[in-house]
Amino acid sequence: MPSVTSGKVLITGANGFISRWIIKTFLDAGFTVRGTVRSTSKGEALKELFKTEKFEYVIVEDISNLVSETNLYLTFTLLLLNRAQDSFDQYLKDVDVVIHAAFLMLDPTIDPQADPDVFIKPAVDGTVKVLESILRAGHVMDTVKRVVILSSLATIADSSQNPEAVVYDEEHWASLPLKVVQEEGKAADNLMKYAASKILAERAAWDLYDLVKHTAKWDLVTLNPVYPILEPFPTTDLSKLSGSNLYLWSIIHGEPTSHDCSIYFLAWVDVRDVAEASLKAVTVEEAANNRFIILSDHFIIQELLDAIHTDDPNGEFDSLGKGTPRSGRDENPFSVVYSNKKSQEILGIKYRTIRDSAKDLARTVVSRV
Repeated sequence: MPSVTSGKVLITGANGFISRWIIKTFLDAGFTVRGTVRSTSKGEALKELFKTEKFEYVIVEDISNLVSETNLYLTFTLLLLNRAQDSFDQYLKDVDVVIHAAFLMLDPTIDPQADPDVFIKPAVDGTVKVLESILRAGHVMDTVKRVVILSSLATIADSSQNPEAVVYDEEHWASLPLKVVQEEGKAADNLMKYAASKILAERAAWDLYDLVKHTAKWDLVTLNPVYPILEPFPTTDLSKLSGSNLYLWSIIHGEPTSHDCSIYFLAWVDVRDVAEASLKAVTVEEAANNRFIILSDHFIIQELLDAIHTDDPNGEFDSLGKGTPRSGRDENPFSVVYSNKKSQEILGIKYRTIRDSAKDLARTVVSRV
């Protein structure tokens, strides 16, 4: 399929941290955006944020709940196309691109003994539901030309600790989370359940697409970013920060210890680069039918702090943590490397370095405290 350089984009999970940056990037590029949200209040908050008639929202309470009880793990058949239309189908009218970004996040408040299906069912069912709707819509109108699914780096590699040096690229698929979840069930770590959900959801998407690609009028792209850090949206509720973002926020705003400053981030990406990759996945013709690892270089915390305080003649960031300035970098303690070569060559992504992003994050911290 040719690339799409204008038109209407439907983005699921529109009020998410990553989705808001994707929406902004597409609006800035001249697209019209329709976002799905679960409530009017969330939709109105986005309308207020973007302040443009080129953004609209629709309410879809839970995409995964719209899927029937067919055993999706065993077979995909064209009987899917004969199901009665559901409420999601109507929102695909006049849509040129679908970006599926609605996924359950790895929330620390989720019960550690949660059933794996708490993660797996909404991820897989939601993904398949979106693709089913697109297939049905294609029999009525052929407007959708490209589908982009926001997957995860978790689907690529099993572990950062490998006995031998390994360079992971898009040809790799993780398998350890599936094995752990199958063997341990509820006792498995929630991180493993989350990773398993991402693996199964992305595999389901490619399996379904392989069955229909010869007749479908659209093509598929999956993006596999490390969870993005840095530069939260100006309206991000700080109480909702978690994981790496919460940790970095506390380090920058606090008094980092020598241990904190030596923490090594094997992979990271600025959320704005994820949004840019989403746009390029649509506008670059050669992106079709590919997976893309989306990440920048590695760094240690002290490099981030040094970048914040370098070239700050007016002391704008004096109140922020400094650590031990220019204390150097240890060798990569991990034996694996993730390759972003494909996304650079095909999508043309120029990834921000930690130095590029540090001051933007610092300004956000200063403005919010």
